[in-house]
Amino acid sequence: MKRRHHRPDIKRLLARRARQGLTFREVSEESGIPIPTLSYWATKLRREEEEPEAQFVPVEVTDDSEAGTISIEIECGLRLHVEPGFDEAHLARVLSVLESRC
Repeated sequence: MKRRHHRPDIKRLLARRARQGLTFREVSEESGIPIPTLSYWATKLRREEEEPEAQFVPVEVTDDSEAGTISIEIECGLRLHVEPGFDEAHLARVLSVLESRC
């Protein structure tokens, strides 16, 4: 049975590792947590710190049949142009695919 390691405990161990200049091996021997697990968490937490938080942008939704093309630019560089009269189900499928790519 795999032992589940809790984020706060891992963060505390890795912070102490950094403060005291310990190796993964030293922390592993002391805590009983395997080196690969400590390394995984160190990488995961570092990436989370580097990633900017998602931000919401205000959008005004109108029911205007005269409305023009909607253009959406996703942070990873993809652009989507939606013409008037689009099929909502098809757009939902496209957005789902784009979301998985970014």
